[in-house]
Amino acid sequence: MKDTARRGPALVILGALALGAASCSDHEGPAPVAVSAQAVTAAATLLAAADFAATSSTAGIVSAEIGNDSAVKLIAVGDMSYSSPYASNYPWAAWASRTFPVMGNHEFDSVSGTGGQQPYDLFNGNNAAGNMTFPAITGSNGVATYDFAYSFEITPGWLLAVVNTGVDCDQQSCSTQGTNLQSTISSWRTKNGGHGCVIVAMHTARWSTMFSSDSDNLPWAPSVAPIWNAAIAAKADIVLQAHVHVYEEFDKLNAAGTAYSSTGAKLFTVGSGGRGQVQPPQSNISSSLLVASDPSPINGVLKLGLYSGSYGYHFETAATSSAPASSKACNVP
Repeated sequence: MKDTARRGPALVILGALALGAASCSDHEGPAPVAVSAQAVTAAATLLAAADFAATSSTAGIVSAEIGNDSAVKLIAVGDMSYSSPYASNYPWAAWASRTFPVMGNHEFDSVSGTGGQQPYDLFNGNNAAGNMTFPAITGSNGVATYDFAYSFEITPGWLLAVVNTGVDCDQQSCSTQGTNLQSTISSWRTKNGGHGCVIVAMHTARWSTMFSSDSDNLPWAPSVAPIWNAAIAAKADIVLQAHVHVYEEFDKLNAAGTAYSSTGAKLFTVGSGGRGQVQPPQSNISSSLLVASDPSPINGVLKLGLYSGSYGYHFETAATSSAPASSKACNVP
């Protein structure tokens, strides 16, 4: 994984929002945290969604959010379009300059029916969606055309680390990416005096309560375990996953996905872009660890408020003008 946090204009300072604060706690769990009247300022506001249908209302939610605040950024956690041509089915085309893309299986196997070079071109601007570029990861930031794993310092104290799972890590080894991920996080924290909060984003789900579609054997892939394990070992704070067309919020999990861990990762499934399909329930994780769930078809985005040493979140099915208040302490603040 290439660490672009210190290269070129890779440091992005997002706009500030005045928000109500909640007390920070190092204990997760489904119980809500009481909000106090104290005002805090978010260093960054992020939206996260994936498995995006061009006709879904999620596009409108993101559009309104971005319209509310010119500094809001989007993490597109794979499967950004399902049909050709990409140009007419890429619902966030106007937001490319504010998007952190994650490669999904449809970036590889369903791009205008041709595959081949086009998924790579999605990352360097020579694509069917109007030759867009993603400034967060292209050009002078030093991310190579064929490198789909990258890291980016969203704001001081917060690192986004993106990996390329495809579906089964068939383009890039999950084991190698896991090793690189852990090294990237460790190196970044060392540069920051041993501190820093981390978001890891991958398309394929590690743990889920649902099938992804009738054509998929399972929505999750055990092969991505090295990436998940590396995220837990590195004390990443948030893991974003998709491929399953639902929204799920899990407790902070240990590596085995069997129990709460005080230094585990808060796991969100954000396949909520509106690509509705039948979702026969079949789980590889205990329902006791599932805090919230919205089954398919669901249209919405996870909204993250990033703070110094903590974060807040909520799932939106309609746009709001404010970000979540700080409520969860980072593992390594």
